[in-house]
Amino acid sequence: MKSFESRPPVDYPRKRASIACNFCRHRKRKCDGQKPTCGLCTDAGAQCVYQESDRVQDIPAEILLRLTHLETLIEQQKDAITELSARVGSSSDHPGRSTSSIYSSQPKYDWDPSPEHVYDKSSFNLFSPENTYGNEYAFTIPLGHHTPTGSLFVLDRVKNLVGDYPQDFFKQIEKKRPFNSIQVAGIPQAFEQIDISRLHPQVTKPLITEFLQHVHAFFPIVEPQLLHMLFDTFSTYTKVNSIQTSLYLVILALGKASSNPQRVFDIEADKDLNGMEYFASAYHYLNNPLITSFTADHLLPLALFYGSLYLRHIGRPIQAWQMIRDASGSVQIMISELHDMNTHEERASLYRIAWGCFILECDDLAEFHFPPSGIELLVDRLPFPRISEDSRNSHLVFLAMCSIRKLLNRVHSALYAKPDQENFHASPPPQHSSDTSSVTPQKHSITSLKTISEELDRQLEDWFGSLPNPIRPTLGNSISAEKPYDTYILARYYATKHIICRPSLVFAAHTQGSTVLPEFVFANCKKCVDSCRKFIWAASLLMQQRTHSNWHRMQA
Repeated sequence: MKSFESRPPVDYPRKRASIACNFCRHRKRKCDGQKPTCGLCTDAGAQCVYQESDRVQDIPAEILLRLTHLETLIEQQKDAITELSARVGSSSDHPGRSTSSIYSSQPKYDWDPSPEHVYDKSSFNLFSPENTYGNEYAFTIPLGHHTPTGSLFVLDRVKNLVGDYPQDFFKQIEKKRPFNSIQVAGIPQAFEQIDISRLHPQVTKPLITEFLQHVHAFFPIVEPQLLHMLFDTFSTYTKVNSIQTSLYLVILALGKASSNPQRVFDIEADKDLNGMEYFASAYHYLNNPLITSFTADHLLPLALFYGSLYLRHIGRPIQAWQMIRDASGSVQIMISELHDMNTHEERASLYRIAWGCFILECDDLAEFHFPPSGIELLVDRLPFPRISEDSRNSHLVFLAMCSIRKLLNRVHSALYAKPDQENFHASPPPQHSSDTSSVTPQKHSITSLKTISEELDRQLEDWFGSLPNPIRPTLGNSISAEKPYDTYILARYYATKHIICRPSLVFAAHTQGSTVLPEFVFANCKKCVDSCRKFIWAASLLMQQRTHSNWHRMQA
């Protein structure tokens, strides 16, 4: 062993190495990190062995932490939805149950690992300072993201094909479209002006049936029994504009707008009055801040939500976003003010409305660069909406839409944030092999793109595989208009697949002809084109009638 006096003097303070060898680690010594043998091992004549790190170096630690957390959520979702499918399959009808029993008998499904996520008094503490859950792992749609179709206009290859257009081209078109149909002569602007014959049960009952079949079936945020209670007691309301009357009128307007499957959806139909005779007076009332800003009526966010759905049915995305923004803000305030005196039904209803607002608002934020309301952060603290055993498949589909919307938000956050997109775009290769400084960032971004896109694609497949058998469609070329739920789910699945794989296609389009592309880029390009083709097929079937997402499907 060498004498300590024979070694050269050490310059203090000694720097701690980022990775210590096993000898220094066990003796709690500061390792200088020299390789192949550190200074202390040289002095002691010991074998210097470094423990290799297995962490991925080219992916930010925050993203790895989030992906690990998301993988845990996916696994828990599998177990929860399997149990849910078994319960739904073995349940029996209970036509005579009261409204209170509807809620009290609902199963408690904890789709989130947080113990607070149940419908009890702990839900009142969602906004307490101690409850920080959701902020650490919340995936929100980033501002200035590159997911919208208009973002492709900045690509040189696209400019050469279609010309030079601004990124917000479609948004500008919609903002300039006048909303004249709401003020056409003969359209009542207040409840008192509505022809009483339009409110006769012989007229309204078919519209209510259409609403339940075409609208409520995809957004079961209110129990059908509660809706029928609203319809049955409408005649007792004061015959003036109110939140209750506005909600009733919006439902009638939705029933009429969704009841004509043979009519071709025309986004340019400015004179489309389908249901406007009911909607106009409700629209004016619900957009009056003096009336709705300070109300505590839990029917307000529901009326605003349905109002946004109606505007989507007639192809008005800007006005629809304005109403869903107001609905999101209203429901957030009401949930934050929940207390012990609120009934179980009120809490459950508000939570379902919040999830509905989350789906619609995120669809808008994904297409337009609108300011978010904060609903994304709220739903990260909420349990998934409860399942009514009476509605079965419609509630399962709604749960599926909630979960895939959260997955889409992860995709926007991980792949389409502005700095990420700039990194993923391929730059021309260096002219000299010695120019290693310009090669490293490109390799770094491509490796990250491969890892993140593969992980997100795996989560998408896990989501699809976890769907219960009653609502899980068959992948392939067997899309049929006779199964609207199947087509609805497949459209979301293929749209998500395309969005995950699109950065690889953009990368390939930016490379020069002599550049050798990684194998995963070719595979993702093939998936992207194939999913686009199948999405168009599914969307074309859904657009044979009016739905809330026709405008967004045309943009996609």
